[in-house]
Amino acid sequence: MVVSRFGQVALDKVLNTGLFDFDNAAQAPGWLKELRGETYAGNRGVWD
Repeated sequence: MVVSRFGQVALDKVLNTGLFDFDNAAQAPGWLKELRGETYAGNRGVWD
């Protein structure tokens, strides 16, 4: 967890941490569904 104040975060806390694993993320079911266009259409436009 990274504590922030009014959305301000020290960059060294979130950049180049070595914690992101692309190969693992690429296998996540939600990621694969999004790439295939299989996401729930009811959410479209809510976050755009």
